[in-house]
Amino acid sequence: MAGPSVAPSAPTWSIGTWLEGVAVAAWLVGCDAWVKITARVATCPSTPSVGEAAGEVWSLPTGCGDTDFWGIARLSPTEAMIGGDAGMGVAVGLLVLATVVSVLVIRWRWRTRADAAALGVLWGAAIVGAVPRLLGGGTGLAELQLGGMPIGLGDLGLLWAALWLGWRAVAEARA
Repeated sequence: MAGPSVAPSAPTWSIGTWLEGVAVAAWLVGCDAWVKITARVATCPSTPSVGEAAGEVWSLPTGCGDTDFWGIARLSPTEAMIGGDAGMGVAVGLLVLATVVSVLVIRWRWRTRADAAALGVLWGAAIVGAVPRLLGGGTGLAELQLGGMPIGLGDLGLLWAALWLGWRAVAEARA
């Protein structure tokens, strides 16, 4: 009679793997700040310098126009689609989502270093999406216009993290 089968324990992530995830989150937040600063300097007459734009990176500018962004989008600092009380709910929801997904990924049996990077992207996107809303009464920030839809770099990061971690969740369930 065979004994009970035991699933392999989750591989431990080294400190370096955790730091890679944190570095990816910091990189995404930094890139988002760069896009916010660039959008303000390029389109807002009230913030003509990088220093002034950097001081207002988490606030919604006023009186800004738009400009072409590499031919694929319009660069225009504006309010995100969901604001007010619903925006506050989005902010809290992003942070809760990142926490729950992190717990699930940490419990996976077949974690990889890329999963740590994907968690970094998820947390970076959650920070970029939640902080302006929490500081601004629910008003989210978007810097790009794709077909008239306002999006930010955090939205793109959230999409990538969802695709990667969703694909990995399917792979994990099938293992």
